[in-house]
Amino acid sequence: MRGQRCLFLTRTILVCGNSARVFGVFCALSVLLFYGGCAASSGAKIITIWTDQSVVALYAGYFNAAQDAARNPYKAEVFYFDNVGERLAETRPDEKDGPDIVIGNWLNSAETISLFRPIKPFYQTNVPLESVFYAGLLEDGWLKGDQVLLPVSFDAQVIAFDRNNAALLPNPFSMSLSELQETGATYNRMRNDVWTQVGFSPLWNEEFLFLSTALLGADWREAVPQADQAAGSVVWPAAGLVAWDEAKLKAALETLREWVVVANDSIQADDDFSFKYFFASPDKLATSDRILFTVMRVSDFFKLAEERRDALDFRWLEHEGRIVPAEDIVYYGVYRKSGAKAKAVAFTNWFFSEESQDAMLAKGRAARTTETFFGIAGGFSAMRGVTETAFMRYYTGMLGHVPPGEKIVSPGVFPSFFPELKERVIIPYLKEQIRLTNSNGTNGDTLESRLSNWTRME
Repeated sequence: MRGQRCLFLTRTILVCGNSARVFGVFCALSVLLFYGGCAASSGAKIITIWTDQSVVALYAGYFNAAQDAARNPYKAEVFYFDNVGERLAETRPDEKDGPDIVIGNWLNSAETISLFRPIKPFYQTNVPLESVFYAGLLEDGWLKGDQVLLPVSFDAQVIAFDRNNAALLPNPFSMSLSELQETGATYNRMRNDVWTQVGFSPLWNEEFLFLSTALLGADWREAVPQADQAAGSVVWPAAGLVAWDEAKLKAALETLREWVVVANDSIQADDDFSFKYFFASPDKLATSDRILFTVMRVSDFFKLAEERRDALDFRWLEHEGRIVPAEDIVYYGVYRKSGAKAKAVAFTNWFFSEESQDAMLAKGRAARTTETFFGIAGGFSAMRGVTETAFMRYYTGMLGHVPPGEKIVSPGVFPSFFPELKERVIIPYLKEQIRLTNSNGTNGDTLESRLSNWTRME
């Protein structure tokens, strides 16, 4: 019976997700779940968890193995969905078919956040949440005066470079956009009127391009409908469920265009260099001195093969005293229609303890899952104590690179479909606009019309 239940659980993860990413870690998950304590042990009370983070199945296995059946007869069962927030909003399952706990991206969107209970009755702590978690990540988990979602983890972009070039950098901890531009430009070298060595270009990395517009004031966010007093209804912006500051976006694009032209001579020269040399991975170009800087997520930095990572160092990308994480923060919530408080209390307090998360990191390293999963649920733990102490023991490159709590701010709230929208519409638009000859040029449809068309097609 125990073995059958374990097989059912791992199969559920695969079927619900229908994802190659989940399939790739199936073997590791199934082994751990089989030996780590299964959901249907005799007499166990089942805690149903929905998630879009496949590593949560490992955490459930750790939880199950740690339970004392006499004192705490709970077992966690995990169901994987590619986009758990979207699935929850679309189905709104009842108590019988729904989850007790949800762990995933985009849970704080307008379509989802109201589906969760206030977290206070489920998380037992005698200190303010701001002293446990990064305060900047808590604010977007609020609803009507209550904290309903707790942040689990966050990722962020960093500036990586050959550690032998550290002396060229003006700051030992972080870099601003202006420092990145100026230091990159001084590294440029030309032969026969062609760049053979370029410090950096905003056009090399799409995620950096988007983040730069945000740092420069574009204010990307989930749109809020405006009340139409005359019609007695609400009106959504023409672009759908995403909004931004149009004037600041135009100014940001002009700043980035000028960056490329001033630092790297022209858009064409910049493109020619990329076409000639970017057949190799950016981190290898950095360690071969072809480029000075590359931008990557910190999770990707720590998942590099050890010999490649040891050749690199990194700095936090900071602007006006702020470090803005990636938009896909992982959140944790107790589903409003969950029927049993005690089950959610048991798992919540286990999951958000520094001892449990330290054990997650230790077991991950022992099982070599750190080659696939970084940190806690793919990022730094949102619990400051874990990131500032435990991470140092399991990721040696963290020495001198602990993210400063006072500088970590919220990236904002976005709808569940934002990754696809950003990839298919926003990023192509930004790249096209930077390549215009002047800020008043046009290149087909406006961003608003493109987003409207995409929303209708979807």
